[in-house]
Amino acid sequence: MATKITKNIHTSTFGGNPLASAGVVAVLKLLDDKQLNHIREISDYFFTSLHQIKSPHVMSIRGKGLMIGVEISSGKRNEVLKKLQQEKILVIPAGENMVRLLPPYIIEREHADNLIDVLNKIFDK
Repeated sequence: MATKITKNIHTSTFGGNPLASAGVVAVLKLLDDKQLNHIREISDYFFTSLHQIKSPHVMSIRGKGLMIGVEISSGKRNEVLKKLQQEKILVIPAGENMVRLLPPYIIEREHADNLIDVLNKIFDK
């Protein structure tokens, strides 16, 4: 099986099962205009804050909504992932040089600010 699933392919062990599907339905029921406006506002704030990071290790920042990718210079991604874990911030890799941020819809500015502070600390070293 491992020979059939190539590196960097996106898979989901539990996606589409009845429990996951029920979770999706529950979330969709909660997404009213107030929540959607919050997501838009915090997403804009998050992107603006991420673009203010001045480091030669940050190659690009892209995404949509709260699915955000921070492209890290070659060879540094895993180091950044480990340092974020040490700071109790969970992110995942995407591709060779991308750190993927998938915060929950209930994220607040203080959470985004915390991540920005930690990233600045990591890149200052």
